[in-house]
Amino acid sequence: MRQLREKAGNPTYRALARKAGYSPATLSEAARGQRRPSLGVTMAYVGACGGDLDEWRLRWHDLAATETVVTAGTAADADTEAAHPIDVAAPDKSAQAEPAADAPALQPPHTRWRRWMRPPVIAAAVVVVAAVTGVALWAQRGKSDGPRGCPRSGSTAGGFTGQTYNFSRVRSAARLSAPVVRNVPAGCTLAFTGYCLGDVVTDRTSQTPDVRWFMLSGGGVMASGVVHGNPPPGLSPSSCPENTAPPTAIRLTVHQAGGGLKLHATGQGAKIVGFTSLDDTESGGSEWQQISSLTTSPTSTFETSWQPRPAAASPGQSITVAAVACLGGDGPTTVIDAQRIRLDGPLRTTSTSLSGKALEAATRAACQYP
Repeated sequence: MRQLREKAGNPTYRALARKAGYSPATLSEAARGQRRPSLGVTMAYVGACGGDLDEWRLRWHDLAATETVVTAGTAADADTEAAHPIDVAAPDKSAQAEPAADAPALQPPHTRWRRWMRPPVIAAAVVVVAAVTGVALWAQRGKSDGPRGCPRSGSTAGGFTGQTYNFSRVRSAARLSAPVVRNVPAGCTLAFTGYCLGDVVTDRTSQTPDVRWFMLSGGGVMASGVVHGNPPPGLSPSSCPENTAPPTAIRLTVHQAGGGLKLHATGQGAKIVGFTSLDDTESGGSEWQQISSLTTSPTSTFETSWQPRPAAASPGQSITVAAVACLGGDGPTTVIDAQRIRLDGPLRTTSTSLSGKALEAATRAACQYP
């Protein structure tokens, strides 16, 4: 694990913690090598370092199978995660709380160790290792839902699938304060029946806000910010416990600020906003470009600074900018306000409407996943 971190550019454990969702101390202990970390911690560490999750999952199970034999295979010495799987009801924790590390495995007494060193027992141990390792490999390669501890996937008819990329929580409602009904390890492929809107959660990969909560086929909801995958285009939000209403309106105003412009947006029901402009391309055409990363505000007021291209101030020229209410990265809505700006003199703005392909391109660019 230390070598994997070195290959990733030797990031600090604090930087890894922001991606993995575990504390720096937990990740540092996992790489120390004194004891086997939990599968969830391992997958989060590997994912944060850009490693192969499938390869490291098999390594973890191989090591777990070996430890099972060394500790005599008794219930008292069984693997901690096997005795306490992650996929069970868990007490409520805040979104920032760190999952507890596994307790150290029990050490066998010396007399038991001497019994296991006898030749017949060693031979039996080899057989057990081969059998357990074979079962672990078969289970991982033949199970489509992911590693051990993943909930069983239901039907995806009318819905979509996604994969957890680190330790994630299933809550009873679309609120960070809602009780946790289940914990899900990294690498699970889950079936979602739809999505609803709730509290803003920061996406752990892009560090951008997201208001979508994915609805599991077996009940409960999971924040989009901890799942790889998006709802299919055109799928509208559904209702879920304590969901919030979608945005209904947005208003964009433009002001001069120093040598550039200040874009200010206010919205009804909008929690996340993206800004975009229609810019000329080298080929002579024009396309919508995202002005800044997605912004969030608890008061539904949003601002960003912007420096338009110099050609926009040429006589007779204008440039179009827009503010769009977003649900998250690659989660546009049609709630938009576009303004045509003239900069060849005193600042002048004119409201303009977009439809068809222009509306689709503008909203997609504003809410683009970075």
